[in-house]
Amino acid sequence: MKLHDLLLHTGIKCPDILKDTDITGISYDSRTIQRGNLFVCLRGRKTDGHAYADKAALGGAVAIISEKTLPLSGTPILVVEDSRRALAVIAANYYGHPHHSISLYGVTGTNGKTTVSYLIRSGLLAWGKPCGMTGTISYMVGDKEYPAERTTPESLDLQRIFAELKTSGISCCVMEISSHALQLGRIQDLLFEYSVFTNLSQDHMDFHKDEEEYYQTKKKLFNQTTKMGIINLDDHAGSRLFKELLHEGVPVRSFSITDSNADYYGEVKEMNEKGCCLSFR
Repeated sequence: MKLHDLLLHTGIKCPDILKDTDITGISYDSRTIQRGNLFVCLRGRKTDGHAYADKAALGGAVAIISEKTLPLSGTPILVVEDSRRALAVIAANYYGHPHHSISLYGVTGTNGKTTVSYLIRSGLLAWGKPCGMTGTISYMVGDKEYPAERTTPESLDLQRIFAELKTSGISCCVMEISSHALQLGRIQDLLFEYSVFTNLSQDHMDFHKDEEEYYQTKKKLFNQTTKMGIINLDDHAGSRLFKELLHEGVPVRSFSITDSNADYYGEVKEMNEKGCCLSFR
C-alpha cells in the first residue's frame, strides 16, 4: 500500500517525494518492525514509543509517525498532534475498514465485563450468529483463540482482528472495553450497536486522577453506541449514568434485580455455588 493512501483522513500532509513509498505493514512496537514498515510512536503509561524510534529506523522502518521532532537522519518523520488517533485511522485504511462489516457489542465496567461478554457471545451463538470476542482472557475468531495481551487491543490489533473476522464470514464481535482503552483512544472511531455498563468501583486510581474522571471515561463508550445502551441500575454509578444518558437523549434501557421498575427486571429464583437462575420480565 502506498503511504499517501495510508494517510488518507489523518490530516497528515504527505510530502510529494514520499507519496508513492510502498508500506509493507504498520507497527507500534520496535521489536516487531520489519523492513518497509511504517512505525507509529505511542506514549504509554510505562514506556514511550518515541524512545524506540531509532531502533525502528534501524529495523527497516521507511517512515515514522511521531508527536515531536526526532534527531534521526535518513528516515522521514511525520509529526502529528495525536499519534494514537493517527494510528486508528491508518490501521483502518490499511485493512480496508473491516469494522464497517462487523456488528460490535461493547461491555464496560469495573467488574463483570468478562462474564457478561461470554454470556452475550453464548446468546448470539445460540441464536445462530457466529461471533468473535476480545477480552481479558483471550481473543476469539471462530474456532481460533489467541492469548490476550490487553483487555482491549490497540487500534491496529483490533483492525487486524476485524479483518480476520470478515474473512472468516463472522459479522459480530463482543468486546470488553477497559477505561484504559477509552482514555487512550484504542476504540476511536468505532461504533457499537449495543453497549453494557456493569458497575463502577474504586479501581484503577493509579491511572485515573479520581473517581469522577474514571466515571466520565466509562461514559464515553455510550457516545459511540448507535442502537442502545444497557445500564445496571443496581450500581450507584449505573443509576447516575442511566439518568444522564436519558437526559442527553441517548437511547438506553435499564436492568436490575432490586428495582421492579427497570426495563429488564430479574427475579432470582435460585442461587448456589454453580450459579443462579433468574426470571426476567
